[in-house]
Amino acid sequence: MSEVGAETQRPAAPAPPAMAEPAASNWRRTALVHLAMVVAALLGIAYTSLARPAADQPGGGVFWVWIALVPAYFAACLWHGWARASAERMRTRLVVTQALHWLAFLVAMYVMLTPEVRGVLNDNAVGLMLLSLLAMGTFVAGVHAWSAAICATGVLLALAIPVIAWLDENVVLLLVGLSLVVLVGGAVLYYRRLRPAH
Repeated sequence: MSEVGAETQRPAAPAPPAMAEPAASNWRRTALVHLAMVVAALLGIAYTSLARPAADQPGGGVFWVWIALVPAYFAACLWHGWARASAERMRTRLVVTQALHWLAFLVAMYVMLTPEVRGVLNDNAVGLMLLSLLAMGTFVAGVHAWSAAICATGVLLALAIPVIAWLDENVVLLLVGLSLVVLVGGAVLYYRRLRPAH
């Protein structure tokens, strides 16, 4: 048999799946967007707990940190809902619904950061309240955008609230525990270095 005939009889190599790479890339992109959303919210609550706003301003720098989150969350919700809203009318409704939704969140956030409310609540409580608003707002925005991923981000933010509250209450205990681990680990390393090698 000739070489030409042998080459034509070999089975063709299977073609790589066309959708595998875009699906994996889309999943990674989606995961990164949601990770960024959660990290930004956690940084916002950390800043809120540590910052001391001026008494005559509604939140000072804290307000601007939280206001910066709103366009990012709004954009993420639009990005997720856009593919599901195929008709122009549905896309217009998505944009209007999300814009009104996040505008309402801004108003609620502004109220939480007014000097009258800040005078009643401590900074940690305000941070947890803002995170609660953001968690609820994100979940409801996911419902409006028909996005399970956005809803899941809202649930994740809501689950972070009791964890953050526990960490805030037990920060001294955690620091003592960490100090003990460092001291014991340092002592063990020190005595291992003193011991002669066999």
